[in-house]
Amino acid sequence: MRKIQKRPIDKRFRIGVLVILIAILCLSSYSLYQAYQLPFIVDKDVSACNYEQRSNFNYVVLLKPNNLYDTSTLGSNMTYFTKIVDRIDTIFSYEFTCDNPASIQGNYEVIATVSTELWEKNFVIVPGKEFSGEKKANFTAKFPLNLTVHNDFVESIGKEIGVQAKEPKLKLIYNINTVATIKNRQVKETFAPTMVIPLSKGAFDISGDISSRKPGSITRTEPFFRQDVIDKRIYTFITTILFFILLLLFAYLTKNKPIEMNRVEETVANINKKYGDWIADAKEMPLTGNQVSVSLNSMEDLIKIAEELGRPVIHVKNAQKHYYYVLDGSMRYEHLVDLYR
Repeated sequence: MRKIQKRPIDKRFRIGVLVILIAILCLSSYSLYQAYQLPFIVDKDVSACNYEQRSNFNYVVLLKPNNLYDTSTLGSNMTYFTKIVDRIDTIFSYEFTCDNPASIQGNYEVIATVSTELWEKNFVIVPGKEFSGEKKANFTAKFPLNLTVHNDFVESIGKEIGVQAKEPKLKLIYNINTVATIKNRQVKETFAPTMVIPLSKGAFDISGDISSRKPGSITRTEPFFRQDVIDKRIYTFITTILFFILLLLFAYLTKNKPIEMNRVEETVANINKKYGDWIADAKEMPLTGNQVSVSLNSMEDLIKIAEELGRPVIHVKNAQKHYYYVLDGSMRYEHLVDLYR
């Protein structure tokens, strides 16, 4: 089997690449861990049924004999004169509709509230009644309204308490409670349209919730498959595996390139290897002009003299030059190793 040749590259560059690959692998592994902590199936509320409540208030004002109008009734959205109004026939309709079959149960009542800035009194006009339906439920409430009765009541209360109200008004409140059920899910709705009629005035207008609508929905819970979580898991898994393989291949197929020494350092290394016991390193050599310098051609010659004199070899490095000395009184034996020798 052929042995794989590792490619030598600079040690610092190789270590840097390995550190970067390891860091990326750690980040990718952490992202993979986070992706698997996210649920890929979650419960989500979806609409089981959209519904809408609608109400409409209509009325006809019946008049007493008078010289102003040629008719005995007046329609809506007008100004009415109290003295010639006999009664008001009210018609209120309500409808609850769903876009899917649903069981609808409800009840309603109509309350007349006479209120002033000082007091308030409630009267039940229509007691509680029920209504129901499938997909749609509705009712219509009709009754006559005699303003004279309520005006007289305000006046009698004023005489009784000794304070006449400044802004009395009659409110017709339609309290509606509806429960809709579909697929074991239920919604409860309240609806309270209100009509307002001023009292104790010569002329009045009818205002309030003439026409109202209120939409809503019944929701159910369904499992929801999160494709983004699955995609993230796949992506981070592939990324982690790729960087793991890349790290292994780079570490296995490369090696640190040996440090190349120049010829001077290689010579010095060989000298230290052969004569290291004789050599002592010094930072600098105090030389004097009285010494007689003898230059030797080889390190072997200098070692011979050191052995014969029994003296150590002093090594001094200066830039790219290496000086070797053997001192004997006024004699200085030396050998120089530099790039040009």
